[in-house]
Amino acid sequence: MSKCTATAMLACAFGVVACDAVAPPESEPEPELCDNLYPCKGMEFVSRLSFDQLGLAAEEENLNDMWGWTDPVTGTEWALVGHSRGTAFVNLEDPERPVHAAFVPSQSARPNVFRDIKVYSDHAFIVSEARHHGMQVVDLTRLRGIADTPSRIEPLMVYDRAQSAHNIAINEETGFAYVVGASGGEDTCGGGLHMIDIRTPATPTFAGCFADESGRSRGYTHDAMCVVYRGPDAEHRGREICFLSNTEVLSIADVSDKHAPVPLSWASYPLVVYAHQAWLDESHEYLYMGDELDELRGPVAATRTIVWDGIWTTPWSRVSSWAPLRPATTTSLSSAI
Repeated sequence: MSKCTATAMLACAFGVVACDAVAPPESEPEPELCDNLYPCKGMEFVSRLSFDQLGLAAEEENLNDMWGWTDPVTGTEWALVGHSRGTAFVNLEDPERPVHAAFVPSQSARPNVFRDIKVYSDHAFIVSEARHHGMQVVDLTRLRGIADTPSRIEPLMVYDRAQSAHNIAINEETGFAYVVGASGGEDTCGGGLHMIDIRTPATPTFAGCFADESGRSRGYTHDAMCVVYRGPDAEHRGREICFLSNTEVLSIADVSDKHAPVPLSWASYPLVVYAHQAWLDESHEYLYMGDELDELRGPVAATRTIVWDGIWTTPWSRVSSWAPLRPATTTSLSSAI
């Protein structure tokens, strides 16, 4: 199964339901339905897992975010699904019959829906806004050969210098993790980048902090994308650059030196409500951004994707946006890089 097919299956399976109650504009034709339930176009519905199949009570709990891992030995694709009580590991070897094979419970007994997962070197790194949760490190090779499903597996270790966090980004090329929106623990970094060296996954070590206090975010970062920049701007090419969604502004920082990160640029955009998440294109030339609340709170009439160009100047040179006719709130987007 291709990565695209797996992603499409998961999109249908885990919550493409936000628009179900919203009547489409009269000028747009009624969309096709996946499984006679979910509006969809250009994708094939393959299968789904219910809340009950994931060990959850739909009326009390919810899913939040997911990531993926392909076992380099077996070739099996896995979905890593964050939910209110922990993380579920779904085996996609047979995409028509996905299996909830394993789970890692939350470090906190109190449910919290905000949980995020990323992968580096066959290990999952999991954070949550639950109190005293820390960053769980899970050896994904333990998923091979599980007989009793779902099996409970324990983290390899728990990093506790940031005890509660909203999100985590990982630059797989450099081996550094970036925990954002942290509170509690030794180094909250003002809710900005809490940088961790994970090149040896079993022994993550604190590397540094960065918080851009531009705008009204007061340094809080909601999401981040960090890359070794290979775009058209020669001055920054080859540097490790982080693109930060800071609620009301988009901020850029050079984090090549973890002990002395450098702020490069920041800007806001028209009708900003909550700058939620951003993603670079393959060429590192354009940045695509979603505002989580601009549709819900009324400034825009339909789902909007903001497109940034000229990102190294202050103020940034050009910004445009794309909005289809169908209204829906925007949370996260990504592309292959």
